Amino acid sequence: MRAQLRSLKIPQLVSTAAAFRRSAELMTPTAATKLALKSIAMRYQHLSAEIDALDKHLDQLVAAAAPALVAIKGVGTDIASTLLTVAGDNPERLVSE
Repeated sequence: MRAQLRSLKIPQLVSTAAAFRRSAELMTPTAATKLALKSIAMRYQHLSAEIDALDKHLDQLVAAAAPALVAIKGVGTDIASTLLTVAGDNPERLVSE
């Protein structure tokens, strides 16, 4: 199993592990390992989907709060949200570009 999974990149590894079938009995180390990997892969997929959804919400919030800031080349949601957090209710704290 290690040889089969070792060459896979993260997306393929996660999808492969998530597709493992549960054995009727967990009598072997391989069956237990597959169950554990399947559980971790499914959690990874769920959390990745949650992160993507939250990122979309953050994009909308930042764009509404500071449209001029995100319009600047090289300033994306992450940078803009950090600047907004640092400035808070005191935008005069940011005195330069």
